Amino acid sequence: MPVQQTISLRDLELLAEISDPSRLREPGDPLPISVLHDLLELVPCDCAGFAAYDPHTHASHGSQEGHAEGVPDTYDTDECATIYWENFWTWPASHPERTGDYTTIIRNADFSMSRRAAATSAEFLRLGERRHALVVPLTPCGPVSHRVILWRDDGINFSDRDVLLMKLLRPHLVQMRDLGFRRRDNAGELTARQYELLRMVAGGQTNRQIARHLHIAEGTVRKHLENIYARLGASNRTSAVERAMPSFG
Repeated sequence: MPVQQTISLRDLELLAEISDPSRLREPGDPLPISVLHDLLELVPCDCAGFAAYDPHTHASHGSQEGHAEGVPDTYDTDECATIYWENFWTWPASHPERTGDYTTIIRNADFSMSRRAAATSAEFLRLGERRHALVVPLTPCGPVSHRVILWRDDGINFSDRDVLLMKLLRPHLVQMRDLGFRRRDNAGELTARQYELLRMVAGGQTNRQIARHLHIAEGTVRKHLENIYARLGASNRTSAVERAMPSFG
């Protein structure tokens, strides 16, 4: 695939769009799936994923993936998992856990590897029918490591431009991840006023009717709804009611 080597105005616009906290209203836990899909445009690749796991117990704590059109998931095999965990601590991928450095963006080519580590890494990529990886470490949550990983099935390796873009984006991904967890943990914890307003929404009342009933401005109703959507991870009135009051569904 052709790979752009310079940062463009469109790249900067995409960085701003991906970093927008309002995207947390979109589906995805903890990162909106749309963020992963937009990463495919920002840094051309075949797959962008989020992974959370304990590197010591090998337990998975969740994953998400966005694939380019027509690209299947080829990594979910026992053989790939076995090779990954048997060799993880010898690969550059374990650099954050070994050093405590969670800011460096990882390309294999930027790290020295033993002949065996290089061979096992190449075998892992071959089994997954992939060729290049770009690892973006996020700060861990206790013993659980978090990272965003970009994959290319063929073509040339990720460029310095790609590394720079992900370095600029990384702090925003961390912030969005943290906000996503906070949103999930607070889901359903609405205030009494928010529940009162949502009950009226569930009853079919319009913003104008709700405003008159509560003796507040329509703009205040809209603001309350925005706060409710953010807290519940909902995108509209219907989904907010379904999440907070399933009996109305």
